[in-house]
Amino acid sequence: IQLKPFLLQDPNSYYMDKEVTDSFNQQINGSFVGIGMSVYHGESDNIIIEIFKDSPAEKAGLQVNDIVTKVGDTDVRGMVLTELTNLIKGEKDSVVNITVLRDDKEMSFDVTRGTIELTSVTNKIIEGENKKIGYINISVFASNTYEQFNKSLKSLEKQDIDSLIIDVRNNPGGQ
Repeated sequence: IQLKPFLLQDPNSYYMDKEVTDSFNQQINGSFVGIGMSVYHGESDNIIIEIFKDSPAEKAGLQVNDIVTKVGDTDVRGMVLTELTNLIKGEKDSVVNITVLRDDKEMSFDVTRGTIELTSVTNKIIEGENKKIGYINISVFASNTYEQFNKSLKSLEKQDIDSLIIDVRNNPGGQ
């Protein structure tokens, strides 16, 4: 989310237009309706750079490095990311047709939109000097962070950690 100062005299206040507000609300709500992929807009192509685990995009067969060429009957080559995103968005359980270019072959996928849970908590074990340190990173405080934190903590405790680090660096906040 990129915030821009806008006609405000307070350096700690920002104006958020509808697009930025919607994106911010999705982030702090912890979920959104979509197909579960991240796209990068290159010089002229929209390239899939991430497919979320267990997402509708993954289930349909979309892959990282696919170049999105059409959404429905609309040619999206050269289209900016916000326009592309608006075409892909829709109601839960509705179907969107995505056409991609993969290995110089055009392929078409029907993708059923669903609820995408954003991951705000990740964890791992750091081992050294005969110690197991649990590490939990909270990237943003969203409405689903508490549930994800508890799941991570229980998972680490089952692995007999000796200590725990909770990392909230670079966390922009939230609810």
